[in-house]
Amino acid sequence: MSTYNTFSYIKGVTWGFMSPRGAWETKSAKQSLKLMAKKTGADTVVLAPTAYQANEKSTVIDYTGEGTVSPEEVVSIIELSHSLGLRVILKPILNIKSGLWRAFIDMGSDEQAWKEWFASYEEFILDFARIAESTHCFMFCAGCEMIGTEKREAEWRALLQKIRGVYSGYLTYNTDKYREEKVDFWDAVDAVSASGYYAINEWPEQLSRIARFVEQVKKPFFFMEAGCPSREGSAMEPYNWEHKGRLSLSEQKKYYQTMFDSTDPYPWFKGFGLWDWPAELYPESKGKENDDYCIFGKPACNVVKKYYTKKKESA
Repeated sequence: MSTYNTFSYIKGVTWGFMSPRGAWETKSAKQSLKLMAKKTGADTVVLAPTAYQANEKSTVIDYTGEGTVSPEEVVSIIELSHSLGLRVILKPILNIKSGLWRAFIDMGSDEQAWKEWFASYEEFILDFARIAESTHCFMFCAGCEMIGTEKREAEWRALLQKIRGVYSGYLTYNTDKYREEKVDFWDAVDAVSASGYYAINEWPEQLSRIARFVEQVKKPFFFMEAGCPSREGSAMEPYNWEHKGRLSLSEQKKYYQTMFDSTDPYPWFKGFGLWDWPAELYPESKGKENDDYCIFGKPACNVVKKYYTKKKESA
């Protein structure tokens, strides 16, 4: 099974998603990163600078405006991460400004629009790939849950090849849950990653399915995203950030424990980039009132720390 052991288990947490200009250079942001490392036992941080396009049909991507962190901020946080002993996965994420999920980005049958969109996306992603190379990031993620674009195999292959031209570390792409077998360009990346927001009662079924897929694709596999809000009912739909359940710290804790217990027996499973930890963190004492994904100040944080601390490195 050496095919799957090209890097050690990723004990990761995603940090800094949807941060505006200047947000990563504050004293509080740096303290947030330090607390993440200390409180979770993580050995890897998934840094998530965010870019935007106006709607699902737009071909213009803004990754330099006031709603986005600057290259200097990204470099500084990568350097701080390394000083804390963390490996860095740089994962630029494209969002739609209206709040519509990025999976709906799709130019349909408009070939000119596809050409323009991929040109914009290439410019955006290659700029970050160059940062990943210059700062020696452990891994680079070429895209996140871009379901509407995944059918454009030729364009994705061309982009991945161009990334390889500027970045020499591990390369991955983050597909969505249930789509592990549906991406046709896995042979062009070093590791397969997905968003593992599976219902708490689905873990045995889904991991058995993914195990069969991993045996076929023969690539390391991990969940680039996984987690659950601290709300009643969220364990059955952890992907739904808009779920309106009442605050439930115990439901989040149970979800994390079940997820770790379910994935742990599989030797091919290479870890997590848990979702998520903000750059602007609430006070720890407020954790018991927070119903979002972040585990800071919640019982789930202790579950993560215990699991990540005892999880042995696998070469």
